[in-house]
Amino acid sequence: AQSGLGIYGSATNGNIAQGNQIGTNAAGTAPLANVNGGNIDGSADNQIGGTGTSLGNLISGNSNAGVLIQNAGASNNLVDGNLLGTALSGLVALGNLFGVVIQLGATGNTIGGSTAGAENLISGNSNDGVQITSGTTIYALIRAYHHLEGVGVYAAFALMVLLRLGGVVAVTPGNVGAYNGIAVIGLRLFGVAFPVAKRFSIILWTAITIPLLVVGLIAVAASGLNMGDLHKHSRTPLKTRDPAPEPLVP
Repeated sequence: AQSGLGIYGSATNGNIAQGNQIGTNAAGTAPLANVNGGNIDGSADNQIGGTGTSLGNLISGNSNAGVLIQNAGASNNLVDGNLLGTALSGLVALGNLFGVVIQLGATGNTIGGSTAGAENLISGNSNDGVQITSGTTIYALIRAYHHLEGVGVYAAFALMVLLRLGGVVAVTPGNVGAYNGIAVIGLRLFGVAFPVAKRFSIILWTAITIPLLVVGLIAVAASGLNMGDLHKHSRTPLKTRDPAPEPLVP
């Protein structure tokens, strides 16, 4: 089967799935895999799980995502109180490939919560427990930063466009000052107070840039390059470097 649970399109909003075992045998101890455990595609206001006794789902053993939320219109969905990637006991791994994936323009969705029983146990999966991709990072950070309550998806889109256009500034986003300045301007357009915009710009720069730096350092180390020699060579004027070899004459 493609998905154990499939909810597709805006005509299927407002569904609730609770108390199910998706991707396992009846005992909840072995996989009977779907591709995705649950797939919410372009649909809004759905709930997978719940906080009451036996309302959570066991979603494990699937070959792709335990829960996949994707495409425009997939918003305000709630995934809470579930076991994702474990056996029914919650003590033994019975992994999906991913726990939860949010992608392709899906926005404003909630995984877990602060009320008792809303937390998901996401463990034992082969890849990310929760993966958010394809342009949702800025919006996810805005939603997570409580000082930006009321700032919505349009502000996130505008900020993304401004930061892309800001790429014409030399060494952005490595130039933290220029990158932060653009982020602050974008947030101020939506009425965010300057101190809040400034603090959030630092959070945004860190979340986007630090992973790039880490990957870059790993790539340099794997290639066997010496950072000191690389830095020295980059600062040497072209005319003093070793000349290119003469072309071979037939």
